[in-house]
Parts: sequence; C-alpha cells; structure tokens
Amino acid sequence: MSFSDRRALEDLNSEASALQKQIDAGMPVHPGEIHDLVKRYLDMGEPFKAQRLAEHLPDEEEWR
Repeated sequence: MSFSDRRALEDLNSEASALQKQIDAGMPVHPGEIHDLVKRYLDMGEPFKAQRLAEHLPDEEEWR
C-alpha cells in the first residue's frame, strides 16, 4: 500500500470513527453519510469495515 493510500485510509478511518461516535450517542445521521463511507471503504478494499458501517443503514427505500 502506497503512502497516499495509507493516508487516505487513515483519513477514512477518522471520518468513520467520528460518525460511529455520533451513532453511538444517538445523534441523527443521514443514511447518505453512512452510504458514502461504506462505498469508500469498498473502493479501498476494506469490506469488513464497510460491513460494520453498513449495519447502521436503514432499508434503501426508507431514505432514498
């Protein structure tokens, strides 16, 4: 993994951590924010991290 890829993953992990804290605190989070991070994790080859976040997504028809 290149330095820039590692840096991008670190940034993504930070964003996901902040979002998870919001979720854990019961604060409202738009499903689109979660979806964006899930997609970015998948694009980076991190399916397990994507799955953990995807568990917080409502059914698609509820938010699109």
